[in-house]
Amino acid sequence: MIILLVLLLSFQASAYVISKGNSGESLKWIKQDSRIPLYIDPNVIGNNASGISSLDVQTIFNESISEWNAYSPFQLVPFYTTSQTGANQVEFTDNPIYFDSGVLAITEVNFNSSTGVISSADIYFNESLNNYISFTDDETESSHLKAYLGDVFTHELGHLLGLSHSEVIGSSMVFSVFKNQHTLHSDDIHGIWDNYNVTQAPGEIYGSVLGGQAVPVFGANVFLINSVTMEVEQAQLTDESGKFHFKNVDKTKSYLIYSAPLKLLDSVSEYYSTIISTYCTGGNDYQTSFFTDCGARSASRPQGIQFGDESSLDVGEITIRCSEKLSPEYLSLKQETSEREFQLVDSFRKTAFVFNGYFSSDEINDGLTGQGDEFDIDLRYLDVENIHDYVLKVNTVTNGIGSALGVDLFIKRVDEAGYTLYQSSTDETGKRLTDQELYLPLSSVTSNNQFSIKVFPRVLTSSETYEIFSVFNKLSNSRSHYLLSAQLGDYHSGAFEPLNLYGSEYFDDNASCLEGEITFTSEAYEPLASSAAQLGVDDEAGLGVSCGTVDINSDGPGSGGAGVSFIFGLLLFMGMKILGFRLNLVR
Repeated sequence: MIILLVLLLSFQASAYVISKGNSGESLKWIKQDSRIPLYIDPNVIGNNASGISSLDVQTIFNESISEWNAYSPFQLVPFYTTSQTGANQVEFTDNPIYFDSGVLAITEVNFNSSTGVISSADIYFNESLNNYISFTDDETESSHLKAYLGDVFTHELGHLLGLSHSEVIGSSMVFSVFKNQHTLHSDDIHGIWDNYNVTQAPGEIYGSVLGGQAVPVFGANVFLINSVTMEVEQAQLTDESGKFHFKNVDKTKSYLIYSAPLKLLDSVSEYYSTIISTYCTGGNDYQTSFFTDCGARSASRPQGIQFGDESSLDVGEITIRCSEKLSPEYLSLKQETSEREFQLVDSFRKTAFVFNGYFSSDEINDGLTGQGDEFDIDLRYLDVENIHDYVLKVNTVTNGIGSALGVDLFIKRVDEAGYTLYQSSTDETGKRLTDQELYLPLSSVTSNNQFSIKVFPRVLTSSETYEIFSVFNKLSNSRSHYLLSAQLGDYHSGAFEPLNLYGSEYFDDNASCLEGEITFTSEAYEPLASSAAQLGVDDEAGLGVSCGTVDINSDGPGSGGAGVSFIFGLLLFMGMKILGFRLNLVR
């Protein structure tokens, strides 16, 4: 069976996922030689890549290859040649037989249908006349009607190595092309390590996602966030038993966990095609939510997960949520016109705090003209010796957890005359970096160590949205949440070391507060018979997986709408060889 993973041009973040055949076998290379040769013809045809020299192509492709070689146990070795080798080819082609309208590139992976072992793979870039998207060698132009070659090639190499699509914002394996996709995310790195059983850190965190009546939730996206950096480190889809298992976890850090429904089912293989998310009353989807304990006081405060002496940490049962577990006090203060500050410090024995906030669409539209959210961080009574030697690190996270907005911060220490405005920055490509990290000095006068923080939502421009999400209506959350964290610690030479980690090695699971009213679960799709058996194809001939870019706007360019972005989806093809030709039949 041939699985076609496609990059779709649309009218308008799942966890790392290891590619699977329909029977659930993981796709990977297994061979004595750890090198995978790639025979690359660097010569563009010019229809969609005019002005890009073969030397430019080699430079860009080498950078993409180096990204994966830094972490993969199998090393990609490029050979630049115009000779046809018949295996592991990378080339530009104007042959329209490979592509539908708007397809940018396609990767076909041949593998043994019984074992999942990959035998070869080919990548083709579309320069046929039915592709109206231009390739560019300028990474700052990768948006709308242009695609940076490195963004596409790095993604395709991930498929070649056995990875499927991800919904972690910033992951190279996200099913949509976005600016700076040519650099690997931590989720991509953990995905390749997991697929090839590479151990780089001793820690493991595992557990289960369940609904009401202890129903296992198959295909829930579970995200692991480093509480120090406040970045997603890795994420996974739960198996049929609702289980997840994070490996290569740094035991010296603490973590937050949140879960969400898979946003685009068509972006992953048919093995996951039976995933459902309508576990709530009225057939509604469960919500994106953080792992908190069952108590009311934990609303809006995710649990921090720390390791003890053991290397394996079982977090137990995590419930789906049919509504966000937000603090009633916080929501009530939003309605006030004075004395609106929510007390972020909930214990004078703690030096790290995390809060889950929310903005409605009206609040987002109001922006700086609205009231925003107000927080008080009172460290005056914190029992810390020489507190003035430390800094208060403040993080805000929006895009990192799938929310399509930014925030502006106004912060004032009690002894300061006025508020200081902090706004997001951009990276080297001009892409907006909405998630902020600030370092605030503490005073030697302990009574001055009280901070007021005002958080205002910031609407992203259409260009910023495309560059971050590309397809924000598919990748972004339906509700606009954000995280606000504050941590006391030491900051020297660009490195931050927290005084104490957020959370504890003692925490409660959700076994006593499982939500959701559906009393049955879905199971992974299993075909009644493999296509190899149906078609009489020998397993050794190899069945394949393909990834390409397909236009889902049948009207093509000029059809109107809100511009062009790129979405990776997943189509399923059956393949057989007839007189030396491969015939692809769309199911």
